[in-house]
Amino acid sequence: MVGDKGRSRRQWALVALGCAALVMTPVLSACTGGGSSGPGRAAEAAEAPKLPAKVAIAPADGAKDVPPGQEVKVGVTDGTLTEVKLTNNDGKAVAGKLSDDKKSWVPGEDLGFSKTYTWSGSALGTDGKPAVLAGSFTTAKQGRMINITPNVVEGQTYGIAMPIGLVFGQDVKDKAAVERALKVTTEPATEGSWAWTHNDQVYWRPAEYWKPNTKVTLNAKLYGVSFGGTSFGKESITKNFSIGRARITVADNRSHHVIVTENGQQVADYPASLGKEHDRKLVTRNGKYWAMEKHRLKLMTNLAYEYENYPAPWAVRMSWNGEFIHANDSTRGSHGKANVSHGCINLTSARAKEFHDATLIGDPIEVTGAKIDIPTTGSDIWGAPYDKWKALSALAKG
Repeated sequence: MVGDKGRSRRQWALVALGCAALVMTPVLSACTGGGSSGPGRAAEAAEAPKLPAKVAIAPADGAKDVPPGQEVKVGVTDGTLTEVKLTNNDGKAVAGKLSDDKKSWVPGEDLGFSKTYTWSGSALGTDGKPAVLAGSFTTAKQGRMINITPNVVEGQTYGIAMPIGLVFGQDVKDKAAVERALKVTTEPATEGSWAWTHNDQVYWRPAEYWKPNTKVTLNAKLYGVSFGGTSFGKESITKNFSIGRARITVADNRSHHVIVTENGQQVADYPASLGKEHDRKLVTRNGKYWAMEKHRLKLMTNLAYEYENYPAPWAVRMSWNGEFIHANDSTRGSHGKANVSHGCINLTSARAKEFHDATLIGDPIEVTGAKIDIPTTGSDIWGAPYDKWKALSALAKG
């Protein structure tokens, strides 16, 4: 359509019965029923029942073809774990982590393919008697290991519309298994959801724009997770990053101006030329976009409109459909007056450089005043209303 094609969450209430004490003399009178005896005190003094420990292991005893990335855990109720060992068929013990309350244990390292793992150890019940921990399972044979590419970089700062994305080396068949292995932690707490925009791409987006200065951690425990068939995740990924200031750009097809605010204050007003309104394939569509890439010089090609390697300085990509904000001095006479571009937002070189340099990846870019909107399928991340976005999660139906 436009410049550059691509895809690239017992305390009982004490009720005072009130004692009526008739005070005839200045003597303190105590209410009856507050002593150390009575049914209430007896109930509190009753000891907890003494029960045998109940141990549960996952995967179940005898399980076969278990993906190494599947949850492996031992837990106990009515007791505590006293010793836990998980050993492979080579005799090597798996390093593990016992919870502070000694109620659960999980591996502290990745498991291998084509291995038989055996549980041993014990738990102590509240009855004071030991319970034996036993069982075994076999992991799957190694198949194709799938590459995982995140769109966020460790320690980087992003704009308030930044989605968290993972692109996989092939289409994912078992999307639910992959999604269960993904976790986003934020400070402050932020509502959001994963959604599959393509069969090989999943993104997490907040319900609304991020609050400025939010701290974010992505944990993608995908090593050994089944992607469906004989394919598995190649590695696990952790990324810590932050959200910066609230900088929002609004481009209006009618006024032919681009207004930029930062933390609620206007910081720029750029005369611009947007996409041609008479051509539905070229109009700059209404909707919420985000700054995806920044280029000092972008060579654009669209053979349908007979241009190839067209130089676009100071280009900020705002969609995979090929829409950018970039410099184009050849349309300067139309800036602030008319929309004459092939879908991109044209600024002068000086203004485009200023915009480019001040923009963070993930900054929101909103377009208004056009005759058509961007799709609400989720492919544009912010095009879908949040309820529709959540429905694109593989776990939306349980």
